[in-house]
This record gives sequence, C-alpha cells and structure tokens, in this order.
Amino acid sequence: MTFKQSYGGSGSQTRAIIDGLEADVVHLAIGADVNKLVQRTRYANGSLLFLRLGASP
Repeated sequence: MTFKQSYGGSGSQTRAIIDGLEADVVHLAIGADVNKLVQRTRYANGSLLFLRLGASP
C-alpha cells in the first residue's frame, strides 16, 4: 500500500484530479468540488462514500 499526500485548496485538489491525478481516497472541504468530481471523472459511476461530520470509514 502506498500513500501520497497532497495539500492545497479544495478547488486546486479537485482540478488536479479532473486533470488526471489518480486518487483512491479524496477528502474535500467544499461540496461543490465533490459535485464536480462526480460530474467529470470516473467517480461518476457512484463509487463515492459520503460520511457524516465526525464519522470515519
């Protein structure tokens, strides 16, 4: 298992994924950015897990 951390604003992280950065786990602060991923990437197939505030997988 390999972990690569990437830090930046939610919008910057979203743009990087849309532009091709591979990610198995994504944690974004802005709901609109999550919606962009759903609309424009492989996550459109419904493979997202939404957690309630304070929850963990």
